[in-house]
Amino acid sequence: MRAQALDPPADEAALLEACTRINERPLDRDRPLWEMWLLTGLPGDRVGLFLRLHHVIADGVAVLGLLESLFTGGPGAAGQGPVFDLAEVRDAAGRSPARQGARAATRAGVTGARTAVNRAAETVEVLRAGRAPAVSFNRPVGGRSRIVLARADLARTKAVAHAHGGKVNDVVLAAVAGGARRLLEGRGELTDDLVLRVSVIASLRDPAARPDGAAGNLTGVRVVPVPVGEADPVRRLELIAAHTAAHRGRPPLRPGGRLLRRWMVGVMNHQRMVNLLVSNLPGPTEPLVFAGAPVLELFQLGTNQGNLALSVGVLSYAGTLEIDVVGDVDVVPDLDAFVSGLTDTLVQLGVC
Repeated sequence: MRAQALDPPADEAALLEACTRINERPLDRDRPLWEMWLLTGLPGDRVGLFLRLHHVIADGVAVLGLLESLFTGGPGAAGQGPVFDLAEVRDAAGRSPARQGARAATRAGVTGARTAVNRAAETVEVLRAGRAPAVSFNRPVGGRSRIVLARADLARTKAVAHAHGGKVNDVVLAAVAGGARRLLEGRGELTDDLVLRVSVIASLRDPAARPDGAAGNLTGVRVVPVPVGEADPVRRLELIAAHTAAHRGRPPLRPGGRLLRRWMVGVMNHQRMVNLLVSNLPGPTEPLVFAGAPVLELFQLGTNQGNLALSVGVLSYAGTLEIDVVGDVDVVPDLDAFVSGLTDTLVQLGVC
């Protein structure tokens, strides 16, 4: 546990600036690859809690499971079980270790070949979709970022999504498209037929298993076209919802094999597969408590990498959709334009 006092005025911008600066420092490889910081000096006796972990330890879903050991439920939650709405591990009693091993080996032999075929098909599909449009915020990022937060009402977001045949993530993508539209309009790059490609992080974990039962990073991506050129936010939402519904049954793209991963790292600075990143996680449904203090808000803070100078992270918490936008300072100095386009879309859709 580490602590840092914020310089006045210790507002939300100062808190996010401190988190950004801390996150720019490499984790000490001689110590466990995680840190917890208490950031003091906020008004109203509030304290910021910043937890950073290396991605090899846990992905977003696994982190929620790990946090369960740190947080408790609010008043009246004692004895109600875990505060995160996570499924229990299925009971494996009655199966002998030998039979389990034989079944696992059989499944591995069959699923290994199937996985290779699926990955090849997924890669071909992504390549067939063509190159992502060339836009000015797809340039190699530097070492400095800026974070801006936004919020939306979760119940209203669900209602709007369902009314237009979609899900919460479709509303998020429509808002992200609104942000990109405002940004590119200000840069003179907006066209009526512009469709950007967004990389949406997808969990590969078994939904029947508790995330804290398997650490590490088990994620894939779905590449979703978002019609930035569409001016009407409702029509934009409907187009996105129709696409995601048609592709929901397909498995996410999973970078597999050491050589493929190395190749992807090597081309990240000039890749043309996607334009920006989005991560959306379902979080705790009830308010949490940390060390006796109520947790007022909970955000996942993303990073920029390669030539992806914009990323959006979303986490639902106690009825609110908590959104963070991370932009590279040098590539996206006009980050406020993106955020205003995103928040205006949320207002137009009636979710905040």
